[in-house]
Formats: sequence, C-alpha cells, structure tokens
Amino acid sequence: MLKKPKYRKLITAGVVMMITVSSMFMMSCQSNGEEAGGKAGGSKGSGVEIGDMPAELKNQKAIPIGEVEKNKPFEKTTKVEDVNGDVFYVPGGFGISYESSDIIGEGIIVLNEEEDKEFVWIPVDDESIKEMYVEAPGTQLYGSGREDVGTAEVDVYSNLRYNKADDTEENQFEVGKPGEYGKLVEPELSLGYDLQPYTCQKLGAEDMQEYAKDLIQEYEDVYASTCIYNGFYIGRYELTGTYEKPTVAREQELLVLRDWYDLKQACINLVDTEYAGTTMIYGNQWDEVMSWIVETGEKTYEQVYEDSFGWGNYINSETDPFAYIDQDKPNKSASNLAWQANEIYDLAGNAMEWTQECINGFRVMRGGNYMCGSKVHANSRELTAPDWATGDDTTRAIMYVKW
Repeated sequence: MLKKPKYRKLITAGVVMMITVSSMFMMSCQSNGEEAGGKAGGSKGSGVEIGDMPAELKNQKAIPIGEVEKNKPFEKTTKVEDVNGDVFYVPGGFGISYESSDIIGEGIIVLNEEEDKEFVWIPVDDESIKEMYVEAPGTQLYGSGREDVGTAEVDVYSNLRYNKADDTEENQFEVGKPGEYGKLVEPELSLGYDLQPYTCQKLGAEDMQEYAKDLIQEYEDVYASTCIYNGFYIGRYELTGTYEKPTVAREQELLVLRDWYDLKQACINLVDTEYAGTTMIYGNQWDEVMSWIVETGEKTYEQVYEDSFGWGNYINSETDPFAYIDQDKPNKSASNLAWQANEIYDLAGNAMEWTQECINGFRVMRGGNYMCGSKVHANSRELTAPDWATGDDTTRAIMYVKW
C-alpha cells in the first residue's frame, strides 16, 4: 500500500477531495536547507511550506566520514560530513559502505545491514531545487474534477528539463505543468490507465480518490525531504530481486516483466521505516542526476546528452567487456564495473527505466537499453503505456530521509 507517513495529515472535505501541501507543512522550504550546506529552494509566501528537521538532528555535530565505521548501520539518522566539510544525512538502519568515496561529488554509498539495498547520495542545493521544482499553489492534475476522483491539487510540480536537440519525428515533446494535455508533466494521473479500479488496487488504494491522494502526498513528501536535507538518495543499481522481495544489489537479475504499477509498488516496499522511505524515481530527479554527473566532471555533456558509448550496455558496445553479444535480455546489475558514473551503475543502456513522468496518459522511461545504440543516451526518453510489461524494462528507486 502506498505509504502514509505518520508525520503527515490529509484534508478531505465532503466528497470533494482537496489535496494540498500548504496546510500540511510548518515552515518554508527556504528556511530549512542551511544546515546541509545552503538554503533549500522555495520562497516564502508561495504557499508551499515544509516541516523542520528534528531539533536533535539539526543541532547534532557532524561526524567526519573518516571516523565512521564502514558497513555498520547507524541506529538513527545521523549527520556526516565528507572530507571537504560538506554535510549529508544517513538514515537510521543504513551505514556508509566500505566502497564509498569520502567525497560527495565522487559518490557516497550507503547500504542496509543485509547489504542488499545500496543507494548513492545526490546533493541538491538551493539553486538546483529551483531548477527541479515550480511552486504553483492549487495546480490541478489532469482528470481533476471528475466525480470519481474529486479535485486533486498539488502546490508544487516538476520543472522537467528537456533537450530540444533530442526531438525526432516520433518524439517532439514540450514540458508543462500538471493538467496540461500533450506535455511532459509530473506529478500526474495517467488518465485511461491510473483511473481504472484494478490499477488503483495494484498500488493499494481502495478507490480513485485514495489513489490520487496518495500520489500527491508521496510527491510532496519527497519534495519536502529534499528541501530539508538538501538531497536524496538514488539506487546504486537498477531494481533487482523479486516483486515480493525487491533489492538494489550488485550482480543480480533485474526485476523485469512487471508493469509500471508493480514496479512502483516494489520500489515503495524497499524501505519503509521511521527514518526513510523509497519510491520510483521521478523524472526531475533523473534530470538532476544527469546534470550532477556532468557538473562533477565524471562525464562530459556529450557523454550524457548526446552519445553514451563507453559507459552503458548498448548494441554497439562490443568493445567493452561483458558487452552485448546476442543477448535476449539485459545484463545483471553492475555486470561491467566500467558502466557507472559516481558509483551509480547502468544509468545508460542495459534496461529502460520507468520514471513517474507522464504525457497523454503514457509514462516515461529513461536511459536506453541493450537493444539500442548508444545515441539513445542516458538522458533519453521513451513513452510507453503503464500497463506494458517486458523483459527489457525495469526501474530505479530513490530513497528520501524522513523528518
């Protein structure tokens, strides 16, 4: 079931459901990110406000990463600083991997006690949050106003970044806000798919109103966490394991042959503790990761946005070890240790990865797969009906720190 964190409340009025963030949060986004190395995005008076991090954590002295015992989980969320003095937060139940860099810009890896869930910290400063999000109180989702959905509103939405140079006759996209037909948007209802009773039930919702409510609540939770802690965690690997027991682990079979709904629920089921939650990656988070990989100098602009040859499993990767050779499915996770960027594996090629972006009822996959050429680069997009399930598609989870 979609998680309903204990620190959130939802407001309903009669049969019409108004789902907003402004009445749920306590303090503005702009006032909370300073502890993590800069002010978080958002602006006072915009209608989007968030809660503060726990006082105990806010006042906690950061532990130098060199003093942290590796592969040992923290009992509760802990503030850590890298060798450059930049701060990040490790949720309770996770520790810093012995494989981790000591520098955020090179990949801080955290893992759970069972060592079957690994994530990499993505720092997000105030300017980056402004790139990722647009605050617009009362934005209605597509399909809102239907009697069976009620009025589904969100106060913040994704500022998706689309490179017009990627346009082809088949793919000519424009970015918009929820409720705009024919544009890439997020968060959004996939009308024609999401609003079917059986798809709502696959995500644990009793009806379409609850589904819409949960969709927005999760989005705003992730946004608030990103503002408070100045970052989020991305799965080090594509989603692995089984639907019943999903993992994010090395050299494992990918979780495939599941549709968007099953894969999202598998992401949700990965981690659900008082310290952290997980879900399927959002499109604006994918955009931010691509930008961060270039900004850190790990890959060039051309390698991320034009041709990802050399760091992904593509049909033309025959010069790479463990490359595509008459395969009929993606490789296991991290099958080639060279196919990574800042400790995040297989962002380019291998399997298409579902995100939560939406356009005209379709969901958006990113990154290309083993059957594509490398010009279907790490930042590329592909539209697919969310009830489609193949052996070539999976997803990637993100983890957010609760407060």
